[in-house]
Amino acid sequence: ARGYYFKKLSGTVKDTIPQNESANVWYVGKLLDGYVFDTNIADTAKKYGIYDPSSNYTSLTVSYESKYELMSSEGSESGNGYVTGFARALKSMTYEDHAVTFFWSKYGYGADGNVGNNGGGVPGYSMLFFDIYVDKKQN
Repeated sequence: ARGYYFKKLSGTVKDTIPQNESANVWYVGKLLDGYVFDTNIADTAKKYGIYDPSSNYTSLTVSYESKYELMSSEGSESGNGYVTGFARALKSMTYEDHAVTFFWSKYGYGADGNVGNNGGGVPGYSMLFFDIYVDKKQN
């Protein structure tokens, strides 16, 4: 898709995770200049100075839907929805996959961005980069 790039770095060529199943996901979200704006990995958060001791650094449990549009919520991370580019990448992955994705603001936070009270976050019209790893299937 125009404005979207996805590359699997390691993993399998298996089908994606079936609808209504879930997976544990680890990620690092960056701007193209390398600024890390979000992660669920404590060591990475500490390294990039965004660690919050009140945050729970655990894997993100993602429930898979039939289409990535159902997993996304345009421009925000509200409820169970994720920005479209992130959801699209997840839908292209299966258990034990490691991938990267780049996408323009249309698939991210759009014109408004997602700037926090401390001034950090994602400015409007920002192209985003995510490094994503999906854990092994839980029995």
